[in-house]
Amino acid sequence: MRSLAVIPALALGLAACGEQLSEPDATAAPMLSVQDLDASTCAARAPTFFVEPAVFPASVDPNLDHGWQNAVGNSFDELDLDAGFPDRSDVDRLISGSLVIDVGLAGIGGPAPTGKMFFGNYPSGDGSYGTVWGGALINLYGGWGNQYARGQLTLEFSRPVAGFGAWVFDDAGSTEQSFRLIATDTDRATTVSPVLESGNGDRHWVEGFIGVVSPVGIEAVAIEVLDEFGRAVVFELDHLQVSPHPAPVTATEWAAATREAIAGLYCTGGLDLENANGLLAKLDAVDKSLANDRPSAPNQLGAFINQVEAFVLAEILTSQLGQALIDAARSAIEAIG
Repeated sequence: MRSLAVIPALALGLAACGEQLSEPDATAAPMLSVQDLDASTCAARAPTFFVEPAVFPASVDPNLDHGWQNAVGNSFDELDLDAGFPDRSDVDRLISGSLVIDVGLAGIGGPAPTGKMFFGNYPSGDGSYGTVWGGALINLYGGWGNQYARGQLTLEFSRPVAGFGAWVFDDAGSTEQSFRLIATDTDRATTVSPVLESGNGDRHWVEGFIGVVSPVGIEAVAIEVLDEFGRAVVFELDHLQVSPHPAPVTATEWAAATREAIAGLYCTGGLDLENANGLLAKLDAVDKSLANDRPSAPNQLGAFINQVEAFVLAEILTSQLGQALIDAARSAIEAIG
């Protein structure tokens, strides 16, 4: 699994995109500029959760994920897990287009590097949704049964996603169970969803959809089972839905993404208002240079790099975060040519 120590929003992936940065629209305003940062900026970066319990076994509504789907503009990929993995095989990653999802376990029982695939043929009400649809990802490592379960099933994304959702099932457990979704966004902020409980009032046969949408991007999620006795028990996850963020390509997109990263550092205490605005001012200069005198843009990016280096030397930024900003700026300079 990749480290969670670097903010993915700062690792903008420009070197990997392989596309030429283009000149921005001279009339386009920056997404965030000097004096734009305040408490409302940080509040607007908070994620939105979707927790929709299903009443099972009486009925299961296959439309419970529509609220989440509408929130991401119905732009998402869905993994139904019915093919590609043998039954009871270990699973360390999933692939959705160009997005790589690293799978692991954590929480009660300790960390583990893989989850496990499970296939079943239980009835599912109307045949569309229910206890399991053929294949499902479960929170087991090594052996088989609750003694090998972990409290969390973790998913880490190779690049930030705008949203994540999945259907969760408690594997017909005999104890009272409930679930919650823990999302880590590109600001390095961790937010916990409301609890997903059963729709039948007794916390048995818990099923439903649980999802999250973030305006700044999500780099990792954990689905956690809560058992009444504090034990990790087996649960199933299926029909994973992800809405990837597009990678920056143009100079305007690069500057906007970098502004978002700076705003994230401000909102999480990594930069104070004065220093955050100092970096935003450098990005404003980059935009003006590209709009009015393209050859000077690399010089403005150089000024941005100098400012970041000064912040690192003054211990305002860590060397790791500073280097991520510097690498992105250098990639932009190389692409501008």
